[in-house]
Amino acid sequence: MNRYSQAQGLEFEVDWKLPDSGAGIITHVAWSPWFDLPKPNSSKSANRTSILAASRMDGSVHLGLIAHSSTAGAQKIQFSAMRELLPPQRISIAKLVWIRRKDGLILAIARNGMLTLSIHSSRGPEPLASQLITCRHNNFSPVAGSVPIQDIC
Repeated sequence: MNRYSQAQGLEFEVDWKLPDSGAGIITHVAWSPWFDLPKPNSSKSANRTSILAASRMDGSVHLGLIAHSSTAGAQKIQFSAMRELLPPQRISIAKLVWIRRKDGLILAIARNGMLTLSIHSSRGPEPLASQLITCRHNNFSPVAGSVPIQDIC
């Protein structure tokens, strides 16, 4: 069981079954602000929804859709969908941050020398679908210099 909490104090416990890759440890978690997800055939909005982003030690990023509703004084939180946003990579994630924008959300994913933005529309039928934009720092090089092999031996 994993426990996630949001800044407003809401806690959510779930057994989140991420695909098994041998790197099961979750290193970074970011919970988006709540938004209203529209119902497919109605002008009324559905329950409050949030997206939980989690990154594992292998550099993969996964998204989970969380619905929150209250009826007759009862609170219900449901984990409804899951998606792998980024596959495993050799450079792990340094930071995950959600930013609200007027008609949706942006997930900023920072890794060594790279920034990826995942743009999500709260008005679309699939909030886990996104547009990805990636940029790399011009001066970034994973190798600062080279050492001749004979100097190592």
